Amino acid sequence: MLRQGSPDSMKAFVSLAAAATASNTIDTKTKELMALAIGIAIHCGGCITYHTKMAHQHGATKREILETVALAVLHGRRAGSRLLCRCGACI
Repeated sequence: MLRQGSPDSMKAFVSLAAAATASNTIDTKTKELMALAIGIAIHCGGCITYHTKMAHQHGATKREILETVALAVLHGRRAGSRLLCRCGACI
């Protein structure tokens, strides 16, 4: 719907997504771990599940994922341990 109603906005979003996710200076695994931490911080269950799986597919170990989760929970404070089970189920 947005593509039809605001095609210029969608083109800009697609370009931003492509640039932000390109593996230039920061590798894809690290970007997925960052996205996982952001998903935890914003309480996005779908984001957590998706980026945990993607980080694992791009070579993140279970320990790297759990360390990312711990750091995100520490800094997010409100995310809490209820989100931890989503990550554990995906790896």
